[in-house]
Amino acid sequence: FLDPTVVTVNFIGLVPGVMWAGATWFASVVDPITSLSARNLDPEAQILAATGFQDAEFAYGRMDVAIGNPPFGDERITDTNKKRAEISGFKIHNYVISKSAMHLRPGGIMSFVVTSRFLDTANPEAREYLAKNFKFIGAFRLPNDAFAENAGTEVTTDIVFLQRLRGEQRDGVTADDMPWLDTKGRLLNQDNETVTLNRYFAENPGMLLGKPSM
Repeated sequence: FLDPTVVTVNFIGLVPGVMWAGATWFASVVDPITSLSARNLDPEAQILAATGFQDAEFAYGRMDVAIGNPPFGDERITDTNKKRAEISGFKIHNYVISKSAMHLRPGGIMSFVVTSRFLDTANPEAREYLAKNFKFIGAFRLPNDAFAENAGTEVTTDIVFLQRLRGEQRDGVTADDMPWLDTKGRLLNQDNETVTLNRYFAENPGMLLGKPSM
């Protein structure tokens, strides 16, 4: 398992018991105190303390699962490793998801709790990069107050699931073939307002928990 940006250590601490015995965790975190919490939860975990994910040199193509809650914002990450030149300059949340993708084996799964901007923003940088090598399994959109009590924040949040392809990478990916690449979906909400959002949600409104609103 890979948790690229351990923050609350919820993912390591709450892994189901049936999965615990066979799980080896790898993680990185800038904050040294958080790394101590993670190591206490799983002493065998390989936690890179005081290390930003851009400096975490985990093995490529080896992880079964990548899971986490990456930081999000407009900050762009500069990566000096030439192997990752394609994702250098991505916004922080897009960078974390895209670099995590590099560490997954063929058939590996990744799931991230991420701001709705990952799927809804017009900037396609991470989506187009991932679409070449990943199958989009699906996503749930949570109400903007889902984490108000737990984390003291109100933001519209998605839980996104993708699986690394077992074959060659795709070329010429387009929104016509993959609805999740299209950010111009339309949905009529309960107040007869037209809401603009990712076409995946427009075509799968059952994956929206709460009332869509502008």
